[in-house]
Amino acid sequence: MRLAVNASDAFVHPSQFTGKERDSESGNDYFGARYYASSMGRMLSPDSGSDQHPANPQSWNLYAYARNNPLVMIDPTGNYVCGSSMTKAQCDQFQADLNAAKAAAQKIKKTDRDKYNDTMRAIKAYGKEGKANGVTVNLGATGGYPGTTTATDGGAVTRQNPTGQDIQVTINSGVFGSGVNPSVASTIAHEGSHVADAEDWAKSGFSDAADPTHFDTEFRAYGVTIGVMEGFGATKLSGTSPSGAVFDGFWMKNATPAYNDGIGRPAMIKMFYPDWAEKAFQKNTNGGGQ
Repeated sequence: MRLAVNASDAFVHPSQFTGKERDSESGNDYFGARYYASSMGRMLSPDSGSDQHPANPQSWNLYAYARNNPLVMIDPTGNYVCGSSMTKAQCDQFQADLNAAKAAAQKIKKTDRDKYNDTMRAIKAYGKEGKANGVTVNLGATGGYPGTTTATDGGAVTRQNPTGQDIQVTINSGVFGSGVNPSVASTIAHEGSHVADAEDWAKSGFSDAADPTHFDTEFRAYGVTIGVMEGFGATKLSGTSPSGAVFDGFWMKNATPAYNDGIGRPAMIKMFYPDWAEKAFQKNTNGGGQ
């Protein structure tokens, strides 16, 4: 998972580089994954989750800080390089919401194993920080939806991204804020379900047969939404389309699966996604936003 950070947030405290804790004896800064030697401008150990790429020679130096470009990039954890579409605070908040979704899923592990497994699949699909696995997270316009995910085969084929997938996740900047928010956490997990589906499609060689329909991928994703929100204590969920149409109670805790999974969720998807029967991802295009 590659998260973007604004370099303007680089110098948070005058005595600490990018706000990291500095050891008073050695003068080294602690980045979580490894230490940074402030006297040398280099990490003290190699990048464990390196995203080396032949097209960028700087990526081959596993001890360099932010590919030797600290005026443009910063490295919040010591693992992955960050770009320019999210601030450092937003980058950290995304991870906090993802962690909260995982914690919420743990609360339904014993009562709904299927939704728990689907939710963990979605969370894991983003990948580990530091691995340029072809999944990029952004904030921006989403056509009125809380989030969107698109997938193509246009990514660079590398050791970390052997399928050459290019999966772009965009979280609606209007709903993303500070502090853990159950709705945002469930949105991030929801989009993670689309990421997992897109990764399966990529592993198939981007075959048309493995490209899920909008209905199939949304059905799984809303199941993840339900699982996370139930973990947060929700007893009823309603949906609102970008046009303002409301589907009241597509899931209710005390309703039967025959209604929730057989009537409520399918009816809402068909109402909100007119192209529900079409393929979700299209090879060599940017189609299929979820």
